[in-house]
Amino acid sequence: MRFLPPLTGPRITAAAVGIAVVALIAWLWGPQVAHGVVRTGVAGAFVLIPLAVLAALVLVGLRVGPSLRAVLAAALVLVFAGSVVAWVRHAYDVDRLYVADVRTVDHPAPSFAERSPYDVAATSSTKNLGDTTGTALPVKSLTDQRGHGLWDALVQRRGFLAGYESVQVQDMPLFGQTEPDQVTTCDFTRTARLRVGGSLPTNSLTRAIDAATPPTVGFDPTDVYGYCDGRTPEVVVPLTQVHGFWDTSYDFAGDALYDGRTGHVRIVTGAADLPGPAYPQSLAKRQRTALRALGSFGDYWFHRSGYEDTSDDSDNPDSFNPSELGLRRASDDHATYVTPLTPPGSSSSVVALSVVDASVGHAGSRNPITVYEYEKGSARQANSSVASTIKTTYSYLPDWASGLKIFEIVPGARNQWVASIGQSQGVVYRAVIDAAGAATLYDANGDVVTRSGTESAGTDGGTGASGSSGASGSAGSPDLSKLTPQQLRDLAQAALNELAKRAESSAVPTATPSPTPRG
Repeated sequence: MRFLPPLTGPRITAAAVGIAVVALIAWLWGPQVAHGVVRTGVAGAFVLIPLAVLAALVLVGLRVGPSLRAVLAAALVLVFAGSVVAWVRHAYDVDRLYVADVRTVDHPAPSFAERSPYDVAATSSTKNLGDTTGTALPVKSLTDQRGHGLWDALVQRRGFLAGYESVQVQDMPLFGQTEPDQVTTCDFTRTARLRVGGSLPTNSLTRAIDAATPPTVGFDPTDVYGYCDGRTPEVVVPLTQVHGFWDTSYDFAGDALYDGRTGHVRIVTGAADLPGPAYPQSLAKRQRTALRALGSFGDYWFHRSGYEDTSDDSDNPDSFNPSELGLRRASDDHATYVTPLTPPGSSSSVVALSVVDASVGHAGSRNPITVYEYEKGSARQANSSVASTIKTTYSYLPDWASGLKIFEIVPGARNQWVASIGQSQGVVYRAVIDAAGAATLYDANGDVVTRSGTESAGTDGGTGASGSSGASGSAGSPDLSKLTPQQLRDLAQAALNELAKRAESSAVPTATPSPTPRG
């Protein structure tokens, strides 16, 4: 005890303050800190352990004599070289763990039901908040609910230490705008004050979840969504758990459910009974990005194997959301994550689809990822090319001048793709593109406006084999009998406007000598 400094007043005060600070941090963020340290330590062991060994060798080298320093220097070089080799291969080795979940098939992908586009849902959400005073968070797709899916949004209450205010539910039509009677809300009670991102224990849902789960469990805030169980708001937090050592991967770990009436948090290990994407979207994305490790390490290093999403396809209507699209599988009504895939390199052609089931999941495992490859020579055009073709083919539609746009092009039924076309708050047309590239344009009544791209389309009132809309009386003209009265009026008005514009811009005719007739 004689080696300890004497306990004087200032030292006692400093020690008490230190203990109080540590206790305060432990109370405020103890579970979060524990989870962060453990998950980072396990996942980052391949970096932390070599660095610790290198640091120890350096410290020992500073204390030994010259005769041993040469030995320690050689050991230092060997450890450093081995660490570099391990670091270079580590990403490939980790991706290979996820590749075990991959199943590649060459038969057509399953059929998917149509949905309302994300852009329209996001715009409609803020326009239909009613008397809500909070801030709506990004919408989430519950594609397995109702006729063609729901779009839900958690609404965060304003104020210090506030939680969620409500869950907004939009049962959006496939065509047209969302009406007020298609939007409902369920409200959180004032006593249910927890939310993801809360800063103190009294309103931090993150802390409550971390306190109820092992330190290897965590979640991605972008996976969180809400839904209404009758009039009771529920928050679903899909969980993941780090698995392994050195070469680590993440497994599904169940879901944390937060009851907006009682404020209680419970953990469930299976997702089969939950609506919406109970399987983490972030984990499905991680599985998909591992597809680059389908080949050898050399292929991986030089980026010659696997697949990419379509984010590099410029002018792609889906560029804001190119991967893990929330679609309903028609065979069993399950929510799924679907990603159009392109080969590595410059090609932007869609050559495959990856599909992960989002409705089911079992703690301690991962859902398989199925890659549906198109037949050799049957790759689809890039979405940007499809969008350009649609705009050219249907250029006669008067709505383009008033802001008509293509929202998204997503997989549909029977190996088809569906392009949603409309204004900011509603879909006006849908173009269904088949495997051969032929498109059929439908209006809100389900009537065929026109067809394009096939030889037989022209006989059905379409645009003919050329697939273009053109001069009056040509095979490329739209079948006027298929247009609605409003569309006919719009088309007539557009023609009158064009004639007026040409008349105003034409030059004043000048007298010219008549040609001399030849005998």
